Amino acid sequence: MDLKVRRSKLTAGRNPASFSGIDFHGFNSKQRKYIRHIFRYQKGKTLTFDQIKKGYFRLMSEEYFESIYPDIIFDPTSDAYRLQIYGRPENNFNIGVGGAIASRNISHIFVGLEHYYFDNYLLKNSMSFYSGSFYKSAGLRTRLNLPALGQFFLETDLLYNKWDYLSADDILRLENSPTILDRTDRKYGLNIGFPLGSKLRAVLNGAWIDNFDEFADDANITSPDTLNRIEIDGFRFGFTFDRNDLNRKQYANEGKSFRLSADYFVLEEKYMPGSTRQELAGPQDRSWIRIRADIEQYFRYGKFSTGYYIGGVLSNQPSFINERATLISSPTIAPLQDSRTLFLDNFRGHNFVSLGLRNVFSIRRNLDFRIEGYGFKRFDTLDSESETPNTFGEEDKVYVAAMAGIVLQSPVGPVSLSLNYYDDEETKLGVLLHAGFLLFNRKSMD
Repeated sequence: MDLKVRRSKLTAGRNPASFSGIDFHGFNSKQRKYIRHIFRYQKGKTLTFDQIKKGYFRLMSEEYFESIYPDIIFDPTSDAYRLQIYGRPENNFNIGVGGAIASRNISHIFVGLEHYYFDNYLLKNSMSFYSGSFYKSAGLRTRLNLPALGQFFLETDLLYNKWDYLSADDILRLENSPTILDRTDRKYGLNIGFPLGSKLRAVLNGAWIDNFDEFADDANITSPDTLNRIEIDGFRFGFTFDRNDLNRKQYANEGKSFRLSADYFVLEEKYMPGSTRQELAGPQDRSWIRIRADIEQYFRYGKFSTGYYIGGVLSNQPSFINERATLISSPTIAPLQDSRTLFLDNFRGHNFVSLGLRNVFSIRRNLDFRIEGYGFKRFDTLDSESETPNTFGEEDKVYVAAMAGIVLQSPVGPVSLSLNYYDDEETKLGVLLHAGFLLFNRKSMD
């Protein structure tokens, strides 16, 4: 039957919700059983078009199945349609190479390795490596997907991150004060996840955290001086609801992402003052609850897209040994493309809300002009004028961040030239040129 005729019959309402079955091509019996569970299909039962669509999106949520392709044929003997699913080529090992080149010293290379095993379950082993002067990272994940509950999974997550903020020099930054901070975190985690509907996912997570930070209180430090050091280790437990159908990993202009998380931290803080500080304190137990939400969405009208960002944190996180240690351990927002490469004092806090607007003008295919603006409001801040050191007070100020720039979506990733502004004492105006994705793993406490 002609494809156009079949499509016309389907949209016209003739047999619109009747699929008599699913035919598999290139799958063994255990693999077929796995996919039937994803579609929640039982032999002898019919499926509606809505069930077929939801099952297909559940299947496509795993990268392994992105290279398979479906087809729909009409079966006159049953007067219904049948879904055809064709297997992907047998290539269970993937290698990815990437990175970024930037005008600041935040360039890095990335190598990712993936191996799949598909039987009556899907097992994915992956390794990732980042290497650069500013950022180094190594990750090892093993994820077991089971067909129960749509696509239930268990995942082990081992992660090592290291940031050297002093190395992130900017030859094009108009104002700059160096940040002397060396951060290392390690996470040993377990995630349990399952889908909620066709787009939303729920993940229960637990992890052991082992972090340390070395820092100076200001830039007036000489080579004989030693840095302050804070060590944090302990457990975190929580859950996350998220979805993401943005059309790009970075510089999106269509789609929506949503993330809501709640976490409980039980940690121990150990502080070792450097040569410029005098505090002496034994290990301190710290525990708190944190709820965080981040929402991003775009609306496209021809060659113009407008979008918004809403983010916020609510917590009872206590202060640490001193003001700098408290800031380092605080949640932050990263509204602009280089925000994660900067330590922004005025965009960190224990309780805050942030709002942003994003406008994207398509100059031509794959070439956009972006202009973005954000406001950040803390509901508590460390009061430097208080008689009691390291205590919280109220703050009325709203801090602002903004950018304007040109972005080219090239085959090797985005190429961007932008002017960035932060309402922050150490970092005000800067020009950033980069080619490739400026993406990093989440910190262990994010």
